[in-house]
Amino acid sequence: MRRRLAFLFLVMVGLFVIMVLILAAGCGGSGKPMINSISPAEGKPMSEVIIFGSGFGRKKGMSVVQFSGNAVGVKVWSDTKIVATVPSDMKPGLYTVTVVTDTATSPSLPFKVK
Repeated sequence: MRRRLAFLFLVMVGLFVIMVLILAAGCGGSGKPMINSISPAEGKPMSEVIIFGSGFGRKKGMSVVQFSGNAVGVKVWSDTKIVATVPSDMKPGLYTVTVVTDTATSPSLPFKVK
């Protein structure tokens, strides 16, 4: 009887660990978002900007792209690539671009609006 209970306990612990790993992977829990590059590095209002990196999450959900703290429109979202639009009311100047997910905020990279 003790062996059977010990075996069941080990099986349940193993299943619990597997479930936690599956849930973490399914939620896009790939850690802190990281921007590797922005292409192009400068552009005019209403132009598209591609943000390359990692840890963005497979689905956008409540995540956002920010230009100096202001959320911008997003057309495409994946764990490694985001296509965003420079807002029409952005004045010429240098802005910081960050990706904010439900778990963390990426380090920023500069983007110049012409």
